[in-house]
Amino acid sequence: MGLIQLIKSINWEEEDYPAQEDFIVLPFFFMFFPSVRFFLDRVLFERVGRQLIFGKGYQMLDTNKTDNKNKVIKFKESAWKCIYFLSAEFLALYVTSKEPWFNNTRHFWVGPGDQVWPDQKIKF
Repeated sequence: MGLIQLIKSINWEEEDYPAQEDFIVLPFFFMFFPSVRFFLDRVLFERVGRQLIFGKGYQMLDTNKTDNKNKVIKFKESAWKCIYFLSAEFLALYVTSKEPWFNNTRHFWVGPGDQVWPDQKIKF
């Protein structure tokens, strides 16, 4: 009986839907990410990539110049993907941490109406 009362006590109309003020940050992201990528690509990733790939006192040989450049370019792209997806994950965690089911997993298993997942009759 306790679970059924819990299901009925949840206000399903209280769910968070995008509001107009949520879209204000879109121009910020539109300008922020390309600017940050350009800055990190030129200043940080280039230096770190060269140090990690070639060592501290690196000398780029003429015979492998294009191969060495390709390695640095690949490192910079991978480093940007790591930073981008890590920041996207932190943003997703920040947004979902405000939801009622984030801390109380019992809300996760409750569906609309009187549905409870997984089905209690099967005892999954």
